[in-house]
Amino acid sequence: MMFILFCIFMLRPLITKYIDQNMQQDKKNNSDWAFLVMGAFVCSYITDFLGTHPAVGCFMYGLILPHGRFTDLVMETLDNFVSGAISPLFFFRVGLTMNLIALANQNCWPLMVLVILLLSTPTVLGTLIATFFFELPTRDSIGMGLLLNSKGALALIILNLALDRKIFSVVLYTIMVCAILVMTIMAPIFINFMYKPRKRFENFRLRTIEMLRNHTELRILSCVHNIDQATCMANLLKTFNATRISPLRVFGVHLVELTGRAVVATALLVDHREQQTHSESPNSTVSQPKLKRITNTFNTLQEENNSIRVENFHVVSAYETIYQDIHNLAEQNRTALILLPFQKQPHGVIDGLAETPNEAYRDINLKVMQETPCSMALLVDRGLGSVSKTNLHIVMVFVGGPDDREALAIAWRMVGLGNPRNSLSVVRIILVGEAVEASISTRNDETQWPSSKSVDDDRQQVLDEEYIDLFRFKAVYNNDSVTYSEEEVHNGEELIALLKELEKVDCDLFIVGQGNGRNTIVFSSFMEWCDNPELGVIGDIVASNSSQSSLLVVKQFGYEEMDFGKQNQHAKQCSTRTSMSETHIV
Repeated sequence: MMFILFCIFMLRPLITKYIDQNMQQDKKNNSDWAFLVMGAFVCSYITDFLGTHPAVGCFMYGLILPHGRFTDLVMETLDNFVSGAISPLFFFRVGLTMNLIALANQNCWPLMVLVILLLSTPTVLGTLIATFFFELPTRDSIGMGLLLNSKGALALIILNLALDRKIFSVVLYTIMVCAILVMTIMAPIFINFMYKPRKRFENFRLRTIEMLRNHTELRILSCVHNIDQATCMANLLKTFNATRISPLRVFGVHLVELTGRAVVATALLVDHREQQTHSESPNSTVSQPKLKRITNTFNTLQEENNSIRVENFHVVSAYETIYQDIHNLAEQNRTALILLPFQKQPHGVIDGLAETPNEAYRDINLKVMQETPCSMALLVDRGLGSVSKTNLHIVMVFVGGPDDREALAIAWRMVGLGNPRNSLSVVRIILVGEAVEASISTRNDETQWPSSKSVDDDRQQVLDEEYIDLFRFKAVYNNDSVTYSEEEVHNGEELIALLKELEKVDCDLFIVGQGNGRNTIVFSSFMEWCDNPELGVIGDIVASNSSQSSLLVVKQFGYEEMDFGKQNQHAKQCSTRTSMSETHIV
């Protein structure tokens, strides 16, 4: 007790004062940090000398260290060594100590099952009772109880202490370790069974932009990797015509790659107000000035328009799992749209998107698409980030299906309420003749659309007609800056020619749907030649040509996604092709 009081009331103030002085002066002397870390060994020796275990002193020393930047620095410095060297040795020793043969010979399996029940059941029941007074749902309470049953290294350390002091026999030690392992393995299985991500996202089905009324707040999650993408996204968000009765709420998310062995342990979701504490992580790939520039870029939206509210986040995580953070942010903030930058960004290239893509960005986009919790859109920037004029000419290509209706809803929002700054031209492509023939269901797997929930073509056509009629009645007839036209297409060659004619128009932004629900031969055959299947057929054709217009490809939530896995492999094989020509189609 005297040692504990000494640590809390005497040692902790001294260490805190020393750390604060060095952090304020930005001193990073490795000798000083090593001296502080060595305090753990000193405290361990003291508690061992006093008759308890060395782990008690080390644990106590960790408790008195002040939280903040110093703690993060120590954890990031030691984590590679601990997780790479110390942890494997510890778990290897635990495995060697266990004696499963003796456990089987003594027929102690019923005892192990009883131990598991006695360890897990009280935790779940206790959580249920405690959360009952806070009116939490029963499912959430059970999930919390199961999470509490997930044991870590500390439980194994305590069991090792008991074995070293001969409190446990080897058989009892094996039973306890097996019980901990089973509980830790089973907890995430049960939780994943209870919390199905797709089911949790079902409540977003009506939060698509198509289903939102014009006089409601539109929530958009805008993700960027660098300052150029942030500028482009900011210019795009300005076109959404935010007003007092139709406000816009933007969640600017800067995606920061976290490298090193400690990516899983130190992944962070940082609010912009806390960025000075976390953004200078040694494993982070972005400096503090760049983070501030991106934050200021989004903040200018709120400064220029009082009807736009902005919140900034920095997601610091490994690129392999960063899509999960994007999904969680979209779900928590109940956004209707996720904006993602396309992986190919032009830098003075004339022939479409001939520059080398960033495959890491592409993997993020594909993963976000596969389990998106709301509608999403890919932005292909070809000059929108450098546009200085305030009025834009927008061209929306409508073929049909849920994605095209969502794309039309976005375009409508950009010119809604009589916005004089933007002009919109909607071109509806009507498929006739051989172009409207349905594709064969037994088509090759590389171009097959998943059909677990087959889209009712007749129902989609009815919805298309209803939404087009509503758009023409409310937008075209009441707004001189909105035009509507229809073009018939009989085959793939005519579709290519029509898109080339549209590209000759002085247009700043193309808006198209990705193409879910288009089950025709012409679009299925086009998918075989798509360099970027995530853009859909029309989006890939527009992006592959030499047009200088930016492109927004929209995908509506609530319908089956394309199978990008095999199509992505096919696209990589065709990566040397930079444009789609009529010869390829034939």
